Amino acid sequence: MDVFVDLSSHVLGDSRIIQVVGEAGDYIPINGRFILPMSSEVPVDQDSYVLPVDSGSIVYQGFAHLLAQYPQMSYIHFNPLLTAADYALLDMSSVIEDPVTFDSIVPRLQTGSAAGMMPMHTAILPQNDTVVPSFPGLLLTNSVDFSVHLPLGADTFMVYWKLYSLEIEQDVRSEHGGTAGENAPAIKRLVEMEQEPADFELYIRGGSLDPVWNNAGLLESVTLSSGSSTEFQLAFFNRSPHKIYLAQYAVMAQQSAPI
Repeated sequence: MDVFVDLSSHVLGDSRIIQVVGEAGDYIPINGRFILPMSSEVPVDQDSYVLPVDSGSIVYQGFAHLLAQYPQMSYIHFNPLLTAADYALLDMSSVIEDPVTFDSIVPRLQTGSAAGMMPMHTAILPQNDTVVPSFPGLLLTNSVDFSVHLPLGADTFMVYWKLYSLEIEQDVRSEHGGTAGENAPAIKRLVEMEQEPADFELYIRGGSLDPVWNNAGLLESVTLSSGSSTEFQLAFFNRSPHKIYLAQYAVMAQQSAPI
């Protein structure tokens, strides 16, 4: 299920829900609005709301439903990339070692301004092959401490994400040639994409002090090589020539057994 939200009201902190569809599908215009991917099990009616993201929000309820589908998991951390606080969870400057090439790299991403609150505009940039060595696109999160929720820590995690691409038509106003008489605005369209595309990788580690990055698939259990931790950090890599947009992500953790 996809929930369409009015962008102008969202910027003002109101986030009016304007449409709910089973699936938005491909090439849906999103000028002046954005889409929240949502479980069809979450009820949406005239009293539903997006912000604030508290226990009554459809955002919270959607991720709570995701956790309920995996009863072996004890905790979920989610980032819907909707507000300034969400953007603040992204690390924009740290230097890490690429787990494939072992080169030192920094984040390469695009995101809406924290003040402007621009959902659906956080992107992992394409790989830059014009330099040596090549630099992949990288979206890095801050380390998340979940010790309050799981004091014993966790060594098994499961990561969810939602990817898509955007196509933007050119704004045309012409009096000459083959486009004479045309006056068409630029239309921004959402395009559905494979959720584990070629040259896209997700890694997780037990916080910024953990030296080992562990490759993880979409909603597949991954065990930290370094053992149990009360922190985690994610790294989204884009080694393709195309920009990849990230709508939201979440990490579920399984409580470590007492020793």
